[in-house]
Amino acid sequence: MVVRSSATARRLFLSALLAPGLGCDDWRDGLDAWYDGENLTYYNSPSLVACGGTRAHVDGFVPFVTGELGLSPPAGIAYVWLDTDDFADSTCDPEIASGCAHGRRAQSTSPTHLHELVHAVTWAHGMNRLPFLTEGIAVAYEGPLGWPPVGEELSDPRPVMTVPGSEVPYGTAGAFVQFLLWRHGPAPLVDWAQQTAAGDDLARIAALFADAYGLDLDDEVEAFRSTWSCGDDPLPVRPYACAAPTIPWTTPETWTHTQSMDCSRDDVVGGFSPLYAWPSASAVTLDVDHPGPYTLVVESDGDFTVRLAPCFGCPWDGQQVVLRERGAESLELAPGRYYLQIQANSDEAPEVTVSLQ
Repeated sequence: MVVRSSATARRLFLSALLAPGLGCDDWRDGLDAWYDGENLTYYNSPSLVACGGTRAHVDGFVPFVTGELGLSPPAGIAYVWLDTDDFADSTCDPEIASGCAHGRRAQSTSPTHLHELVHAVTWAHGMNRLPFLTEGIAVAYEGPLGWPPVGEELSDPRPVMTVPGSEVPYGTAGAFVQFLLWRHGPAPLVDWAQQTAAGDDLARIAALFADAYGLDLDDEVEAFRSTWSCGDDPLPVRPYACAAPTIPWTTPETWTHTQSMDCSRDDVVGGFSPLYAWPSASAVTLDVDHPGPYTLVVESDGDFTVRLAPCFGCPWDGQQVVLRERGAESLELAPGRYYLQIQANSDEAPEVTVSLQ
């Protein structure tokens, strides 16, 4: 992996490209630094400073999400983090969104916009054909969804399966895609996404669903809206944090982890500009061997958010715990792997200690 610098002036994006990644000028012009990772190249505007672990974090997401979907990591992926001026000159529309994907290139005003990176990866595998599925897959893998309580009915996804990308409701699309992944795994979803296309009517979308899944779309929508069943052998849609390093228990009865959120550290993700500091994050995993009551204790010398959640089970089981103040929380944990994510601000460096007893 190599980090390079250039002395060129601030680069100008083309307002339009003949094809993704092609044009009269090189879209890389003016980017101050870039990082050649194992799976992508990371570019950023000269005014932006990435935390020590940001580029490797984004690079590692490519094999993570392709592995979850049963795909191979594609070559030629790029992530471009842009300041406000550069983003306004890019191929994205800043009045619509804070990021976009152009072929294998993800562009954003955020240092870690994984939603757009999912688009770049699925585009390389011919899956960005039906906007409902394109957005649903990106939402499902950009992070954990906020599922409603058991018994609360979700919106019917069928009426919005035919709408253009700008009208896709992200919550409905992401929830339905995640529901399908938990019940049936990624293979039929990949097949369905590769066969459908923008402009297909609902009858064709349903027929292609039946080809891919061997099921009736109406029946699956009914299960999605009412039964809330993962099935007997659910396949979890893991947040990327579940791939974080595993920290062993300090003693048989106590697990403890102390994390400095200093942006310069290679295990802290985030970044800042002269005008703004993005949220920073650091994640680890832990294995709980025995069920029962536990106490989660958090101490810190600054502001933080601590999130503990399972890497298994149904997404609507409500096992996520979030703490934003120092103190203790009693909870019941089932055996399995959990991720612990600590968040702060990239221009602050609190030290956070989390214990599970």
